[in-house]
Amino acid sequence: MDWYSLFRQHILDRGIEYYEDGYVTDFAYTGNSIKASVDGSDIYDVEISLAGEEVLDMVCSCPYAADGHNCKHMAAVLFKFEEILAEQDASTEHEMAEDKRGEGDIELTSNFLNQMNKRRSEVVELISQIPEDKVRELLAGFVMADESLKNKLSMQYAFKMNSKLMLELRTELEQIERNYCRGGYVDWYHASDFTSELSAFLDSKVQLLIEKDCLRQAFDLTNRVFFCIGNVDMDDSDGSSSIVLNSCYECWKEIIEKSDDDFKEEIKGWFENHRTGYVIDFMDEYIEEILFDAFATKEVIMEEIQKLDTVINNCKGTDCGRCYSIHYGYENPILKRIELMKKMGCTENEIHAYKKRNRRFFVIRELEIADAIEASDYEMAISVLQESKRLDSDNKGQIKKYSEKLIDIYKIIGATEDFCRETIYFLETFWQYDLKYVNELKTCIREKEKWNGIVDGIVAKNSDESFVCKLLGEEKRYNQLLDKIENSSDRVGLLDAHEKVLRKQMPNRVIRIYAAYLERAVDMANDRNKYKGLMVYLKKISSCAGGKEVAKKIADSWRQVYKRRSAMMDEMRKMGF
Repeated sequence: MDWYSLFRQHILDRGIEYYEDGYVTDFAYTGNSIKASVDGSDIYDVEISLAGEEVLDMVCSCPYAADGHNCKHMAAVLFKFEEILAEQDASTEHEMAEDKRGEGDIELTSNFLNQMNKRRSEVVELISQIPEDKVRELLAGFVMADESLKNKLSMQYAFKMNSKLMLELRTELEQIERNYCRGGYVDWYHASDFTSELSAFLDSKVQLLIEKDCLRQAFDLTNRVFFCIGNVDMDDSDGSSSIVLNSCYECWKEIIEKSDDDFKEEIKGWFENHRTGYVIDFMDEYIEEILFDAFATKEVIMEEIQKLDTVINNCKGTDCGRCYSIHYGYENPILKRIELMKKMGCTENEIHAYKKRNRRFFVIRELEIADAIEASDYEMAISVLQESKRLDSDNKGQIKKYSEKLIDIYKIIGATEDFCRETIYFLETFWQYDLKYVNELKTCIREKEKWNGIVDGIVAKNSDESFVCKLLGEEKRYNQLLDKIENSSDRVGLLDAHEKVLRKQMPNRVIRIYAAYLERAVDMANDRNKYKGLMVYLKKISSCAGGKEVAKKIADSWRQVYKRRSAMMDEMRKMGF
């Protein structure tokens, strides 16, 4: 896929950060469309229309996209989509090379990173062609024009902490604010760049000061960044300011950890004197949280433990709920309580007794399972997993996790019968990302009739249409696959995913589905991108045996009915219709 040109570079950079941080959730791909949610300060819904690997249209519920721009949430979803395509490719490679099983996970590198590496290689090659004296001359020009670059190079290669350097760094920070804060306000279009530059300042300049043990200077600059982001009037609808605030928090933690007792007392005093009124609104909570994290007394910790106990004791089922903190986000209250018990100096026996008292919560049993697996005590892990499947029977998400872990353990210990039984249950019950477990199960079932019966059971019981269609395609049950597609509400999306094989096996049925889709879609098409999408499906029809005449007939009809749509007529001519 080549969709990177649809985004500005800094939007791509933020998109890949969101993707790598796991912000893309509820991802669903059905051949010609992608739907997903992306977490930010709010949860934004993204929908992307595809024709093959071409992006036809993108919609996001965030304000930036509402103004007609392609946003970082769209980019994050497309990076997630590339991961899925890469895993599908890896799965195909796995099927073609069974003898290479066990060599470890295939490293998946996105096209985006490949392109960046290629560009870097080209630049390095170009520089190698320039005489050294000319390179120095060019570099001197760049450094003269960019104060930030000058400071960065100075700190890396000619570091000397003095008042001059601090003045330059403070000036650089002030310049960032002046560049983006226009009339006392940072608008939506510049907010992302503004927060990116502040984050880069912390990640490069301040982090280098911390590494050089210039802790007072690092603390001063971190506080200035915090004050800047905490007081500027900014349209921060996507929550990018939280990235800067969290970076400040991490800098504070590192500075405190490296500081001696005297400076720690100074830092504590500074936070206590700036608890309120230093920054606006909720951002005060970052100061409260760092005070608790780094300086809380045992009495304060006990108060927090009592608050957590109230949350935990009010939970009626096996889920102990969540608690929220400004820096760490949503946390599991039991795990947080255990960490606080360690901070209080509780013994292992005391912590074990607490876990035992609260064993009805699945998070405690998950800890038991992890400990058993780490110790290779698979018998214990299996026992707790099976017990947990009973105790958490009304929590489908937890049951899926337990089932997956059981499959992995049975595979490790060679319990083939148990592995097959659990895998069949898993495939019949839960949404599947790919055919990984199908392929693993198939290697254990030698009798064709038995395997066919297992496939029948999965097809009948699993409600995930996309997975079921993949399975039927893999098994070459093409009639059954097309029946499933024709009875689906997402006929075209599912057909797109299997079109290459189905157009060869049953071209007439494929033509009928696509022709019916075009009959509905043409009335809703109202711009050039949508017209291009219609042409893609005309081409799909043409590629089927006997489809050229059908496509020509549809095109002739459109020329009569929609002759006033000049863009549509133009796209038809371009595609040869």
